Amino acid sequence: MKISYLLLVFVVILSFLSCTSADKKTESRVQQQHGGIAYQDTFPTARGGELTFDPKLFVKKQYDSNKDGKPDIINIFRKVPKEGVRGEFDLYIYVKMMDLNRDGKIDVWRFYDERGAIAKEELDLDFDGKIDVVNFYVNGIVRRKEYDTRFDERTDRWKHYDENGVLILIEEDQSNNGRIDYWEHYSKGVLERIEKDTTNDGRPDMFQRSGDSGFTRIMSTTDKFDEKAELEKEFSKKVTEAEEKEEQAESMVETGTVDEIEEIEEDKADTETEDLDEETVEEHED
Repeated sequence: MKISYLLLVFVVILSFLSCTSADKKTESRVQQQHGGIAYQDTFPTARGGELTFDPKLFVKKQYDSNKDGKPDIINIFRKVPKEGVRGEFDLYIYVKMMDLNRDGKIDVWRFYDERGAIAKEELDLDFDGKIDVVNFYVNGIVRRKEYDTRFDERTDRWKHYDENGVLILIEEDQSNNGRIDYWEHYSKGVLERIEKDTTNDGRPDMFQRSGDSGFTRIMSTTDKFDEKAELEKEFSKKVTEAEEKEEQAESMVETGTVDEIEEIEEDKADTETEDLDEETVEEHED
């Protein structure tokens, strides 16, 4: 009897760990950094095709809100085993899908975190079956919006918001080469500065402040930094040479070589003085 009880407990624990592990594989976590804010995208995406869910891990519930015989709201729930109850599960909302124009195609995908709060939302604004906008939430507030303004299934515009949902930054790929080349900086929701990358190196080289009539070129400081680096290198070389000479001087003092050099220099000075006196006497005799 005791062995059977222990075996039952083992099976329940094994089942729980198996579901949890599979669930975590499904919810692969990828850290993304945008505009200095770290986001955690814990969910799959509807881009590229219809989402599928393993019925062993998820439960699907469909609703026909307008009674036309076709479901227009689909909820996907995660199955979490109940603690201490074999074969029973609690259901937690994972994805909500909605068909807004009743054409049989999903237009909204909402993904929820473990607490039941919305974490990500994907929208098909023109009802063509392709995602145009993706919203990322933190604590129920949108912190980033991604736009596909060219309807080519590639993000080319990003909006970033602070913890209160106020706009702080807009980034764009205006040249459509996959690299951001346009920035708008906001303070308390008010535009302060625009920057552009006209050289396609990923860095702004033109800017315009709010109220300016046009753009001003950003002066590069690279040459100045290079020049300073060369000066620092030359200075360091001179310091090294001075230290080497100092070591040589100390070595000469210890060995007595300095005294010999001083005596040689004194003798040389006396000889030069005697030669100068002889030349002076000869000039007077002439």
